[in-house]
Amino acid sequence: MSNSATLEAILRRKNKWWKEKFYFSKKCPSLADTLELYQYLKLSLLDVNKWNGHTAGVSVHAELTDRYGRHVGRIAQPGDRIKMYLPRMLAVLRPHDWFEVRRIEERLNGNAELFFIAIVPSTDPEADSPHVRDFPQQEWEISIFVIQDEYKVELQIHSRDSKVDLHGMNLKARIEYALDAFFIQRRYYKKQLAILLKALVREGSSNFTNLN
Repeated sequence: MSNSATLEAILRRKNKWWKEKFYFSKKCPSLADTLELYQYLKLSLLDVNKWNGHTAGVSVHAELTDRYGRHVGRIAQPGDRIKMYLPRMLAVLRPHDWFEVRRIEERLNGNAELFFIAIVPSTDPEADSPHVRDFPQQEWEISIFVIQDEYKVELQIHSRDSKVDLHGMNLKARIEYALDAFFIQRRYYKKQLAILLKALVREGSSNFTNLN
């Protein structure tokens, strides 16, 4: 099965409102260099607490917690939460967002290796009574792929959402939906993660002499 067919099988695109993908690739001079960069990118993505240390271009601050909202100093695992603190200019609308690490998986596909992490919105695990919206939460997901294929490393971000019927919503629900649309439908987080991925490739390439 080709890499593209494997991606399609993982994403299960049918009726899922998938958006366009972000795509970036890096060619390496040898297979050993490719594998080294692949491992660096994979582990850096899982080390959520250090995301902000890689680049000043990411305007959200990410903190990894367990499923109960307690800070953890390890790499991400399925079921963990990511607390995204928004920048000051946006925090007047909402101070932070919560996400759940839904899937982390690695697959071999012939001579290629494929790693991906998928995150979805989550309720606030720190609250005694988790916040329940007055409208159905959007079925939103963002999936990050790192693919090592011979002398090339590919990075891809795919996002999807479902459409919500606004008919009959009260004013509070419409405001909540508008805020979600601002951060999700306009792909704010997807753009932030794209900046992070590019920074990780630059950093990984500079750390490994043979990749410069």
